[in-house]
Amino acid sequence: MTAPLAIVAAAALVLPKGNTIVRDNASRELYEADIAADEAWCSSVEEGRLAERQREVRAKLLESIGGIPAGGALNAVVTGRAVRDGYTVEKVMFESEKGHHVTANIFLPDPSSFPGRRPGILVPCGHSVNGKASKGYQRGALQAAKRGMVALVFDPVDQGERRQSRGDASRWTCAAHNEIGRRAELLGWSAARFRIRDGVRALDYLASRPEVDASRLGVMGHSGGGTMTSWIMCLDDRVKCAAPSGFISTMRGVCEDIGPQDAEQFVFGEIAFGFNHLGHIMLRAPSPVLLCSSHGDFFSILGTLETARRAAKLYAKLGRAADFRLSDTLGPHHWHESTRTLAVDWMDWKLQGGAEPKDMQHYRNLQFGFSYDNVDVGLGYEPRSLADMRTNRWEASVTETGCTLDLPGERTVYDIMKDEADRQAAARGALSPEKVRAIAQIRPAAEISFTPANGGSVLVMEDGTPVVLHSAGEGETVLFVSDGSAPAPASLGGRVVSADIRGFGENSAFKNKFYGAGGDEVCMLYHLMGVKIVGKRAEDVIAAAKFAGGRPKLVAMGAAAIPAAHAYYTARDLFSGIEVLDAPPSWAKHLSDDSMRGRFSDIVRGAYAVYDWPELLEK
Repeated sequence: MTAPLAIVAAAALVLPKGNTIVRDNASRELYEADIAADEAWCSSVEEGRLAERQREVRAKLLESIGGIPAGGALNAVVTGRAVRDGYTVEKVMFESEKGHHVTANIFLPDPSSFPGRRPGILVPCGHSVNGKASKGYQRGALQAAKRGMVALVFDPVDQGERRQSRGDASRWTCAAHNEIGRRAELLGWSAARFRIRDGVRALDYLASRPEVDASRLGVMGHSGGGTMTSWIMCLDDRVKCAAPSGFISTMRGVCEDIGPQDAEQFVFGEIAFGFNHLGHIMLRAPSPVLLCSSHGDFFSILGTLETARRAAKLYAKLGRAADFRLSDTLGPHHWHESTRTLAVDWMDWKLQGGAEPKDMQHYRNLQFGFSYDNVDVGLGYEPRSLADMRTNRWEASVTETGCTLDLPGERTVYDIMKDEADRQAAARGALSPEKVRAIAQIRPAAEISFTPANGGSVLVMEDGTPVVLHSAGEGETVLFVSDGSAPAPASLGGRVVSADIRGFGENSAFKNKFYGAGGDEVCMLYHLMGVKIVGKRAEDVIAAAKFAGGRPKLVAMGAAAIPAAHAYYTARDLFSGIEVLDAPPSWAKHLSDDSMRGRFSDIVRGAYAVYDWPELLEK
């Protein structure tokens, strides 16, 4: 035993220096579950149960996403038109939900060369700040139009013309999507709900166009657009052909190499109920899929090759070998000219009976010496800076000001979530420890066990997670937990037992930290497995209190206040009282103020329908 937290910084470490044990334990569980999901997809084909498994997994996915709202009137308008060589671009806007607008460009082939109704291709964007005006996405759409297909490229939320936050104009793309995701999870939704809904509504609009044959719809996109392609193709049966790029690998490969990524890329518990990257393909099998990848991508190419190998064998067993193909091109994470061209050729082949695509080397050759300066890029625009993006209108703009927030009565995703939060709060019933344990996944104190190690300075939890303890002083016991954001106060007094629970202190070392410090990376790993980190942390606190004995006063600092409050409320007999210092704001505050930034590890998915965390501190 050593000194309390205020002094411990200078003490010898208990755990190995730079350990990532919390993350590694979660990764091991995810690795095993991801392989099990792969094997389950293979078994379903072998045993003739694919359609049954598709129905079961899709139902669970939709439940975890929070459902996809039924479409109302699109109220679509065309605000501009540009005639180009071999195609025309219209600037269009439609409502994804009432008062919530999507801006898009639709590329129409020359009707003199391509008469009649044509196939429709949806092009979701990746995480480019300028959204649909990115040169790469514009070029993909115009390539499709020049081959006789109608292509719609649209802005995602917080990209292009669709800034969502009124309170923080600097928040864009990945960071913005994660802030949406944090709030959505409190409501039992996912960030994917909004992104998929936009894609489904974009398909609605595409299918409504008189130039489009609604029986021949395809979707292709890269990076974040590859993610959305993967979601839309497996959840919307209207999609007859797909070409996701720069996303599908294996879940275990992605989490090992770069960690869990943007909030729309995963939904709660998906690995636990058997959905994974292979599942994106198999949920729509045996419909045609071109899986696009780059050998220098940060999405594991080895994982992509493994998933492609499995998918190819399964399509062959289904008698549809020609409907799955891998594109593995050269270069880093990018929608390369080779990938775009092959994707368009794939759509042409599968949707309008064009020639079968050539061999892969033919497409790789298109990249040698390629420059956007030498090709048609439609209405493409690359901003010089974020300020330039926000203050300048460009050729692809649909709205007068370049921002949908300026439209009269515009409703943002934050407005939609706030309305849902108000509805959930109004419908709450009486709160009880049983309800909190159920929603936060906290077991009764009697069921929480651990093994003391290293003379009592470490409690090894049942899943192998170490809770590190330091104690000093005499008198009444104080159990202190902190996120390490500030020194412990010197006035705690008595016998102080400081506990480093998962994600904090000596348990805070993670490999990738895509989401920043504070345990959000391991939170996302748990999230994929359907496990809630606040509940796990609360059990760590309960274990420390059981080991310390004497009904300690619980003092919590920073983000540790939230799991501490859960431990106190659900196991009150173990504690004499609770005090929180520098605690995060209430969930209600987070939901009502779109300028606030938070952490996934500070929320309990779906809890807002039952309680707000400060209620757990009430006597």
